[in-house]
Amino acid sequence: MGLTIKKRHGNLQTIGLVAMTALIGVSFLLHQVTASAAGANWMDSDPVVKHVRPLDSAVDPNANVRGHCKLETVTVAKTYDDKEPTMKLTLCLNEFNGWRFGQANGWYDVYASNGGLFYKVNSLSALHWFQGTDTIIGMHRGYAFDYDEISHLKKYNNFTKRFTMSSSKKSFDFDMSNPAFSLDYKGKPMYAISWGISNNGRYLVYSGSARHVNAYDIFSRIDLETGERKVFGRGYYDHTHNVEPQPSVAVSNDGTQVVIGGTAAFKVWRITPECLVDREKMKDEFRDPCPTRMIYPKFYGDQWKNIEASHERISANDDFTELTYQHRALRGQAINEVVTISIAKDEPQASRLDYLAMGDSYSSGEGDIQNGVSSHYIRETGGKDDCHLSNRSYPFLLAKAWNIPDGKFNTIACSGARVIHDYIFRLKYYSGQNTVTKKKFTEGNRDEIIKNAKSNFLPGYIPQIEFVREYKPKVITLTGGGNDVGFGDILATCNDTDTCSYAADDRVKQLLKDSIHNQYGVTKLLVKKLKEASPGSKIYVVGYPQFIEKGEQNCFLNGGLLNQRERAAIFDMTKEMNEVLWRAATDSGVPFVDITDALSGGRLCGGDKYMTGLHNISLSRLKEQKQNLYHPNPNGHLRIARQIAERVGGIEKAFEGDVVNTAREGSFYQAAPTTQRINNASPVRVKLGEKLRISSVGDQLMPHSTVRATLYSTPTDLGAHTVSASGQLGLTMNLPNGVQPGRHTLVIAGTLPGGKRVTYYDFVTVDRQTDSGAVQSKTNKDSSRDGLETRSRAAVITKGGYRGAVYFYGSIVVLIIMVIGGLLYAFQNYLRKR
Repeated sequence: MGLTIKKRHGNLQTIGLVAMTALIGVSFLLHQVTASAAGANWMDSDPVVKHVRPLDSAVDPNANVRGHCKLETVTVAKTYDDKEPTMKLTLCLNEFNGWRFGQANGWYDVYASNGGLFYKVNSLSALHWFQGTDTIIGMHRGYAFDYDEISHLKKYNNFTKRFTMSSSKKSFDFDMSNPAFSLDYKGKPMYAISWGISNNGRYLVYSGSARHVNAYDIFSRIDLETGERKVFGRGYYDHTHNVEPQPSVAVSNDGTQVVIGGTAAFKVWRITPECLVDREKMKDEFRDPCPTRMIYPKFYGDQWKNIEASHERISANDDFTELTYQHRALRGQAINEVVTISIAKDEPQASRLDYLAMGDSYSSGEGDIQNGVSSHYIRETGGKDDCHLSNRSYPFLLAKAWNIPDGKFNTIACSGARVIHDYIFRLKYYSGQNTVTKKKFTEGNRDEIIKNAKSNFLPGYIPQIEFVREYKPKVITLTGGGNDVGFGDILATCNDTDTCSYAADDRVKQLLKDSIHNQYGVTKLLVKKLKEASPGSKIYVVGYPQFIEKGEQNCFLNGGLLNQRERAAIFDMTKEMNEVLWRAATDSGVPFVDITDALSGGRLCGGDKYMTGLHNISLSRLKEQKQNLYHPNPNGHLRIARQIAERVGGIEKAFEGDVVNTAREGSFYQAAPTTQRINNASPVRVKLGEKLRISSVGDQLMPHSTVRATLYSTPTDLGAHTVSASGQLGLTMNLPNGVQPGRHTLVIAGTLPGGKRVTYYDFVTVDRQTDSGAVQSKTNKDSSRDGLETRSRAAVITKGGYRGAVYFYGSIVVLIIMVIGGLLYAFQNYLRKR
């Protein structure tokens, strides 16, 4: 028995949902993971060994305890006179803003390069980089009392702009002026003997005493956002005093747990606001203000014949259930290894949701408008450029079919969402997905906005993975990848008078394929991150339905102006994406749900009854609602829900179909040339006669290398351009006279720092300059987050740029053609019913 699909005039939702419930019932829940007890903490739980990795040398990859940098052997300029001016050195490197920088494991010296040789950075003993930002915690070595070396910690913004070549031309000088933060006490430098930073960069913990190694050093916690500095405890007689590049203290992201290593034991604190004290109160106090315990290595068993060993360079995972550190025997047994210990239970944390839906416009319900009205968009997501989350989208239908109780289901899908930028981006550096949510962040309190979004399931305000971390859903369905490739913009580009390059030019078709193949690695990364965020969740990767027929039939206006070749290219593009998603899901060990045929019989140019077309949008509201086009309507979401329910009800069915037979091996997709969209903050537009400007491609390229830019559909060479010494690329290009107004694809071919070739592409609108100076193009001016700047050649209205008479008569022509199209569409339906 399947879902009953009635004609559009019936009570579609009620009948469909009753049938779905009968089909699936409670059988779905038998596939899911049972909720578990709440997570443990280091004060109440004894850890167990999770991993042990031998460490052979300082260049062993395992020496990189934190895993935030990449070991690489590079050429370094010597700072002293020698017959050989350079030497080879293995550094653990990071890259940002055209610079590569890092240290050798166990070394204090920092090296940097903006292309070519690496140079030692003067005045900087070590650094801790906040990933994805231009901010570091810099360490400056000094000497005090019985210590050989201690560190003065400072926080620097814009650190890559602080490098200048020294007068000797053998090193970089580092500008230490105006730090964002300095570890001082009453105006005098305070030196850190042991220290650590939370993974989110908010809390710095340090031992700041300059006393004998066996003294009970005072440990303080600084909130780097508020500046609050309080004492929570004292070290023990043999805790690690470590000023190596890596921290020797671990602190949780919420600042409530701290662990320090040492000889034979760990010391743990639980921090609450009530137990924190000012430093002055600790002058004659040797007790710990906050609750503490010692964890001894008894859980290692026979491994510890001699307990005089050190636990150094400690790091933690994001939820602070695992600690990784270097374990070295001091005497006796020869031990040098990297160890991970864990307090995580075998069962996942308690689930607060039975079902959570993630995704883009094909999950959010974009397209749920009838008679020009979009009243079903909820949680204030119905505005222009917003998430368009409909209460008639397939996740709501599935939740009812699966008998999910109230309060145990939610969806945070958002139209326009991209996997890297909107699913798994770091919360600390995220400020909204679209113009609506970004504006809220600029006007309101960031912490309150994030808190409100989490508690009320507001999509588009925080990365979607944050809801997975927070609610640990038993089941996750997700769609993603289409916006990363730019499907919507490709539809808009092809919806024009000439056959677009994605259907006509083999080079551009291959570029698109490469970009789709790159989603294999992106999707695997997404699944990996979701498993880390919620190990107990059952994850289903949902494919994309074929939404347009590729045959010779007449589409009238509902298919826009896509000709047969363009429809075939879009059909093949969707098939290619589903094959990649299936392979990525399969190789990640999660089910793929194939919904390729969910809209059969009602696709665009094939009946249209499951898709939102021009007939659903009034002419007067085309400009504000055009982003809904090319998306399933409520009938379509009912069909999608039915197919997902059928295949998840018997999960082996999810692996059947043509996708399995035609998908390549993962190695094939991994070998695809690096091809990706330029991450522009706004659409690229240029007037004829003006220069086309691209501020940055978003990545650092090989310094001084050459890139070549080409504009399609008709291939137009925009010349060769040289990358700057810092690896940044900004382009200012003249448009040749032959370039026509309309939508184009810009392709930039270049080289990454390691020598690997890379291709970037983006979508460019070229506007005509009219006699009156107003801008006119063959496209509508506005664009949506999905790139669905959908326009019919017969139904384009651009108010600016038309003279009065032209606009008046042009509007009449548009209206006549729309009426004729409507009549033809009605006649087509009449013939079909007969």
